Amino acid sequence: MELLLLLLALVAATPASHARETIPRLSNDLRTSRFQSMPYTRNMRNIARIGELSVARRGCMEHGRGARATNNGMRDKTGSRTRLRGIFDGFFDEIFDAGTKREEAKNELLSVIAPLSKGDGATLEQQEEVDTAARRLEKMNPNPSPLKTGQLSDKWELIYTTSAQILCTNRPSFLKPKKFYQTLDVENLKGKNEQIGFLGISESVTADLTPLNSTSVFVKFKEFALGPLKFKAPDFFIGELRTTYLDETMRVTRGDKGNLFVLLRTN
Repeated sequence: MELLLLLLALVAATPASHARETIPRLSNDLRTSRFQSMPYTRNMRNIARIGELSVARRGCMEHGRGARATNNGMRDKTGSRTRLRGIFDGFFDEIFDAGTKREEAKNELLSVIAPLSKGDGATLEQQEEVDTAARRLEKMNPNPSPLKTGQLSDKWELIYTTSAQILCTNRPSFLKPKKFYQTLDVENLKGKNEQIGFLGISESVTADLTPLNSTSVFVKFKEFALGPLKFKAPDFFIGELRTTYLDETMRVTRGDKGNLFVLLRTN
């Protein structure tokens, strides 16, 4: 009886890792010792086998817990990767969609402008249609602070305006300008408007620019030129221009007198 109690105590107190060695050794001792001749030898063998099964069961449970922890860790990592992939995919999808919508809006504006001869003779309804298309594009402006981007400095061709003065609407058709250009040098705060008219004669005016904020400049016209002739601009030739849309190829500008200008980069 004492041996039975001793064996049970050993099974309960021995760590699982040590018990795997201890219990089989006790079992072998029982099989080979003098106790095999005693009446309770069979019971001792059963106890040893139970001890071995308990240790094996404990080892399986520990292995199962380890496997579950590993599987949970793998699921957590997989879930994290899936969430990150979803965030990045959504981010790039938004960029792609924004670019697509912006190109659609640009094409719509260009298609409305195309038959209007740069705006000369456009009806009020046609002007409103262009203004609506321009406002839609302005809401997608990728450069809300154009004066800080360095993209304004370039030579631009005017393709539409509501300014009767620039279009020279009071002139006969054959004397009206055919091409309109604007050159901006934001670094040196200089500007120049040029138009090519009858017989290819160039008319131009230079201007000094003063930034008012990140989108607008004050314009002070300095000198007019008609071919080789030059003369100073009157002091009241001033104005303000606000760039409301700017990308790699197109610029939309609004003046302080309510005029709209749409220009394309020449380079």
